[in-house]
Amino acid sequence: MCGSILFLGTAAAFGSLGRNLSSHLITCDGTRILLDAGPSVVSSLKKHSLTPADLDMIYLSHLHGDHILGLVFVALEFTYLTPPDKSLPLFLPEGGKEVLEQVMQIVYPGMSNKGWQKHFEFRIDTQWDFKGIKFTTFPADHDAHARLLLIETQQGKVGYTGDTGPNSEDLWNHVFKADTVITECTTFDQSIPQHLSFSEIIKKKDKIDAKRIYLVHTYEDVWEKEDQITRPFILPKDDTHWELFSPK
Repeated sequence: MCGSILFLGTAAAFGSLGRNLSSHLITCDGTRILLDAGPSVVSSLKKHSLTPADLDMIYLSHLHGDHILGLVFVALEFTYLTPPDKSLPLFLPEGGKEVLEQVMQIVYPGMSNKGWQKHFEFRIDTQWDFKGIKFTTFPADHDAHARLLLIETQQGKVGYTGDTGPNSEDLWNHVFKADTVITECTTFDQSIPQHLSFSEIIKKKDKIDAKRIYLVHTYEDVWEKEDQITRPFILPKDDTHWELFSPK
């Protein structure tokens, strides 16, 4: 049975309302998939009696710090405390491995001699199958090599936007056609280039088929207007579990 989403970090880069930055853990048919790795991802996992070694796969939507810097601490955890049984598949945009190596060299230069890379299987695939689950990426309306993601399981489809603006046909033709969508919703009304507002999503409601739409990467103004957000839209808080699909 395809199970749940654990929201580890639902804030945008400024951590509004004291929330953690972007990280979401999907558990599907017993497979744990981490979508993005905000800086506090390791401590967030440990709140739920998990470590990075319990993950089966990590996916990075793009190369901005609020989505990838947690990988530094995942690498530390693997190197010094709880190494995985085998290399952890890490699906990231083109050039991502080089970016991570540069970051690690700056913040923990001694780690290069520890061989931290051996704990990861670096992948830049745009489409792949993993444990019976199909993954397809599409270009996002954002920089830092940003990608949209469509996950196809036996129980249904999940779309994940990472960071994106509205100017992507694939966003509306593929991601928002999924049964469940985890979408960035940075603001309520304000238009910010390369990001989505709730108003911009609503304007496209005729293109949306999703039964559940989880709004993440949010600023305070979205929460201030929480009473105006109704199903299928859901505002999850950090450290909360939600069903991946609506009951049929």
